[in-house]
Amino acid sequence: MHDSYAARAPGLDAPLNNALYIVRLSDGVSWMLPGVLGTPRLDWDNALGITCDEIFVEVFEQTTTTSTERILRIRLDSLGPGTPPD
Repeated sequence: MHDSYAARAPGLDAPLNNALYIVRLSDGVSWMLPGVLGTPRLDWDNALGITCDEIFVEVFEQTTTTSTERILRIRLDSLGPGTPPD
């Protein structure tokens, strides 16, 4: 049996809360991946899909002159031990 995950990013309208949140549904362990508020700036956007091994996430990278949309693939086993639920 494979674990199921959910993910959420607050979106570009909440820059001070710019993070990607991932939760393993079976036990509530979670991960928070912060964005980067410097230059270049990295804003998490939509989680596009999650498999049992990876998450695919849309991000925006902004410099002082350009904004580039990218899709990142992140291996779930690279996230580390995570934070247990409260």
